[in-house]
Amino acid sequence: MSSSELMLSRGKASRGHSAWQLESVSCNLCGSNRPVLLFNNDSHGYGLNTVCCSGCGLVYLDPRPTAREYERLYQGLYQKLYPSAWLPGALGEAIATRRLAWYANYLNPGIRLLEIGPGSGAFLHAVQKMVPGAAVFGVEPSPDAAKACRKRGLKVETGYIESSCATEGADCIAAFHVLEHALDPRALLKELWKRLSPGGLLLAETPNILGRWRGLGMLHIAHPYQFSPNTFHALVQKTGFEVVEMTELEEKGFEGSFRCVARKVEEPLSLDVLPSGPRDSVTELGILFHDRLIGWQADLIRFKLKRTVFKMLGPFLTRTLRKGFPLSTYFG
Repeated sequence: MSSSELMLSRGKASRGHSAWQLESVSCNLCGSNRPVLLFNNDSHGYGLNTVCCSGCGLVYLDPRPTAREYERLYQGLYQKLYPSAWLPGALGEAIATRRLAWYANYLNPGIRLLEIGPGSGAFLHAVQKMVPGAAVFGVEPSPDAAKACRKRGLKVETGYIESSCATEGADCIAAFHVLEHALDPRALLKELWKRLSPGGLLLAETPNILGRWRGLGMLHIAHPYQFSPNTFHALVQKTGFEVVEMTELEEKGFEGSFRCVARKVEEPLSLDVLPSGPRDSVTELGILFHDRLIGWQADLIRFKLKRTVFKMLGPFLTRTLRKGFPLSTYFG
């Protein structure tokens, strides 16, 4: 794609939401400034561009709202766009139970576990209850979610890990559907690296851009980055981890995602060093997006109608009606 074509496609992003102040960003994995346009709209109709780095295959929004705009998003608009973003109740407990089984071999007695973005605290509560002597704590940006955690007797701060007083030296850090929300996932992983004890473990889950997703639901403002197992593997290696386990998830409730267990091993690499390994093909990503987004105009109408209905119902009825939806529905 020529530079003029790319600039033309970028101009479309501002028309979907005239209030957003946009910025262009470099690839968070390899630092390249050579993006290729994959699609020029999103599930909210803001006209945000999803691009692919021609150097390493990382998928991300470019241009995207500025950090200040994202702060404004999470202070109010986010709950309107995603009325069931965190899950109290039976469904959240079922998800936590499944995760407890997945990571049981890594959750030793007496473990110190920090969770970033614990939501209603279901996983922290399950670990505290089931793992002897476990000390659990969390950092949650949503005041309502953090308050729900504290009502369960959990030690959870309101805020972000970068400014948290959470004790360093955790044996394990959980980040479930968090890194795709970060404006700088590489910096966030470095921060988590610092908080881990030597040999400590990262438990991470994220949507899989190469998974079995279909339609506009995968593309939206709250996910400035989209990972594949390949790009995520490279990113955790770059930030001082070695991958212990990488599992693609397509079972009911976890469709279109993957999980990763990684161990802290060495100092993070510099920006210009890209770990060796398989790369996602830009051409194949273009074909995938074309195939998965057939009929996206109907999706746009459907999502707008659904958000209107959920807004009228309120959070409680919304969560009740969405109990049977895939997990990917909730992690907006």
